[in-house]
Amino acid sequence: IKFMYTLGVWDFCPDMPPDKNKEAAKRLQSLASLSGIMLRHFEYAIRKHNMFTLDKSDFEIELVDTYAKFKKMMVLLEASPIAALDTETENLNAITNKLITLQISVDDKKAFIIPFHHPQAKWSPKHMRLIRKRLKNYFENPPSKKDLSSKHRKQFGKFQFHLYQNGKFDLKVLKGELKLRHYGHHLYDVSAGEYALEENLKTLSDGGLKITGFTDKARKYKPYALDYICIRYGWNPYKDAGVDKNSRKG
Repeated sequence: IKFMYTLGVWDFCPDMPPDKNKEAAKRLQSLASLSGIMLRHFEYAIRKHNMFTLDKSDFEIELVDTYAKFKKMMVLLEASPIAALDTETENLNAITNKLITLQISVDDKKAFIIPFHHPQAKWSPKHMRLIRKRLKNYFENPPSKKDLSSKHRKQFGKFQFHLYQNGKFDLKVLKGELKLRHYGHHLYDVSAGEYALEENLKTLSDGGLKITGFTDKARKYKPYALDYICIRYGWNPYKDAGVDKNSRKG
């Protein structure tokens, strides 16, 4: 396929109209772009497993609904070299929005959910001010040397790594909610990382590929959405959980 595209499809079809030649060349280019994906899946077939399959073990979810729980969570967060973060918001507007919940995890065993503008948020005004102040200080400033292991400082320096999915949205929400002036940690965006590893997956989406397995209806393939990323690594969390983003109401 790559050889044919390199030569140019019109060399094979000299009598084809120019517009048809361009269309055929574009299709061949798309097929050539998928060759790396095909080879990777051949490798999985030969090995009989995905080399990077996600651990499907159970994990615990804790609702942080008291200030004591919040302080305990912050001790873990401030001492952890890596943390995954996510936000749930009132709408998809990154500027005029409300933070409903903030989710944080420092490993694959437990996740914390902090309610903000949520019916289950029972914070007193005093505790809400303290929570915002503590989180603002955490996000703006790298941890002190005593909080991180010498191994981490040697490998990553004084900064922590924060993992996001479509982080540009979450960061705007956190900036608005906590009045952040700057961000004091390294960032890794999962969707951006997946795009860097295999940017040609978008070819499948552009081609109108639809996939089943999430719901009764086929959905357009979105290669850099978190649910599809998980499936590529051997886990379908939304299907296993029985709910997905479409289950939200209100």
